[in-house]
Amino acid sequence: MKRIKWLAALLFVLSMAIPGPRVLAEEGAGDDSRDFSKFSLLRTIEVPVDKAKNSFGQLRFFDISWVDAKSQRYYLADRSNAGIDIIDAEDHAFLHRVGGFAGQAFNANGTPDNDHSGPDGVLVVPEQHQLWAGDGDSTVKVIDLDTNQIIDVIHTNGTARADEMAFDPRHHILAVVNNADDPPFITLISTESPRAVLGRITFLKNDPTFPFPNEVTGGVEQPAWDPETRRFYVSVPELDHDATKGAVAVINPLTRKVTKLFKVDDCNPAGLTLGPNQHLLIGCSLQNGQSLVISARDGHEVKRIFGVGGSDEVWFNPGDDHYFLAARNNVSLNPDGTVKLVNGKPVVVPVLGVVDAKTNELVATAFTGSAIFTTPAGIGGSPHSVAVNPVNNHAFVPLPPTKLPDGTIPCPNGCVAVYGIPEDQDHHEGSNGDHGDDKDR
Repeated sequence: MKRIKWLAALLFVLSMAIPGPRVLAEEGAGDDSRDFSKFSLLRTIEVPVDKAKNSFGQLRFFDISWVDAKSQRYYLADRSNAGIDIIDAEDHAFLHRVGGFAGQAFNANGTPDNDHSGPDGVLVVPEQHQLWAGDGDSTVKVIDLDTNQIIDVIHTNGTARADEMAFDPRHHILAVVNNADDPPFITLISTESPRAVLGRITFLKNDPTFPFPNEVTGGVEQPAWDPETRRFYVSVPELDHDATKGAVAVINPLTRKVTKLFKVDDCNPAGLTLGPNQHLLIGCSLQNGQSLVISARDGHEVKRIFGVGGSDEVWFNPGDDHYFLAARNNVSLNPDGTVKLVNGKPVVVPVLGVVDAKTNELVATAFTGSAIFTTPAGIGGSPHSVAVNPVNNHAFVPLPPTKLPDGTIPCPNGCVAVYGIPEDQDHHEGSNGDHGDDKDR
């Protein structure tokens, strides 16, 4: 069985490199007959606590996550335990943690200081078999995945965290966002030894690298690479102090400049990922129950999606041609599409949203729950991160201690939750896909 699964993973990775019609990883991947009405929480994976680093004894604080298709490994920026968690995305087992990161920082009043916490953004550079991870001290740490050791530390020379990333495999350039600096900037780094910093793009009005008259007043967020246009794209949540006016910036990695601003309304872009047909899905962070698909070629609006919004990280899964949205600030909508209010405030219902990338239609939402923190109350993170294994189509969402709408608490100490369709679970793993802590470790 292990050999069959290994061959499936290999076939999938090879298919992504071959032009023309895609060879599916396994029978049923990308199959329109899959019933997304059954999309739900399949199981949870316990994350061990490092008592020397984690005074709460729980998975409360985390950031971005990533799945490497070839190895079927899931990587989580675990701030609670000051390291990168490595999880087997095939067998759902915690494997290892790479330490040496800042961990969760706090302000003098005891509130979380996310701007100086780490790890943050994570990304696998397959050709080097390395994981790159941003940290709270404005550095990028390079991890050799053969030894699980940090082999390099690259300084972006900011004052706050180095965050989300995208990778250009054609030119061997990694783009990392310093979104908490003022002004925010992106650092371009060569992934080839000696891993030199190639340049900085500063999102300051009329800067030579940002030749636009707009003020970037809400930082910059998730970047993406498009191999067809050979450009980086990055979410710009807010322009000119107007939360309803944002953009997607287009970056030439060779001239190291922003060449275009695709402006969008009523979105506040946060998550960003490239799907089929040169479409970019934007995870809108406004609490208006909306997401957006635009063209990577010219920025025109392809589709405004209602029913899921308030997102942070988003992910395109080529295994089943669906987008996944970690909609931590999703809100309930009235039948007419307006936001449901109770006592004048939106009704927030955090979910994992699923959108068919062929039709750009919302096909499923699964509750990720509302965080519950008791000691001290209210101090912790939210379900804002998602990554998907394209071989078994399982979506991984880190959860703090969380209560679902039906009152159940899937993981009282936090966990990595696995979402999917039960038939996929049966096909890939047999019948042991129960809720609760992972039983196979």
